[in-house]
Amino acid sequence: MLIFYGYQLYRGLKNRQRIEKLKLKQSWTEEKNRISRELHDNIGVKMSLIRRSLDFIQDNFDHIPKDRMIRQINSLNEISSEVNQSLRDTIWVTKKNYFNAIELSERLSSFIFRLMENETSVKIDLHKQINFPDARFSAKDSLNLIRIVQESSNNALKHGEATLVTCDISDAKDYFQVIITDNGKGIEKEDERKGNGLENMKSRAMESGFELKLSSESGQFTEVYIKIRKR
Repeated sequence: MLIFYGYQLYRGLKNRQRIEKLKLKQSWTEEKNRISRELHDNIGVKMSLIRRSLDFIQDNFDHIPKDRMIRQINSLNEISSEVNQSLRDTIWVTKKNYFNAIELSERLSSFIFRLMENETSVKIDLHKQINFPDARFSAKDSLNLIRIVQESSNNALKHGEATLVTCDISDAKDYFQVIITDNGKGIEKEDERKGNGLENMKSRAMESGFELKLSSESGQFTEVYIKIRKR
């Protein structure tokens, strides 16, 4: 009888180990697929745009007006910077499965600081207060939050014609939140139809179960509110 129970215990242990290995393998497969999708959708598309723009410049170099050439080169420079940023963020999230609130807030802050350096004509304010530094967030949720913050900040600068952008990063016992406010022209219905990355923001928020709210008044302001419930 003792041998029988010992054998059953051994089998149960082996089965649990097998299940854990399968879960780990599935998790790793999902992570690889997610990174592959991120590289294709975010970076691959922009690299294709750079290549097409360079081909156009090369084929029409002698016929492009100087002012248009300057605009195209500036645009290529912006896109190249975005690709570089995207690569850094993607590499960052592959380092660990989870990031604590301090790590996540610092990553968001570093992006905002780079905006401050590059956008000298726009005042950018950053406010950060983390009260629960040990809260953990998955790599997927961390990257989705970073992408939403980047998209909303870029919208304020590129499409919203803002002169002031404010980013508030804070947390409470049950949630982590980011609020981005600008004094730009607001989001028009036409902008929503064209996209401006709004659908990508909503899709990422839905994928991670974020609460995402967009408030806008034409000619006055836009506010993007993202809340992550702690699990």
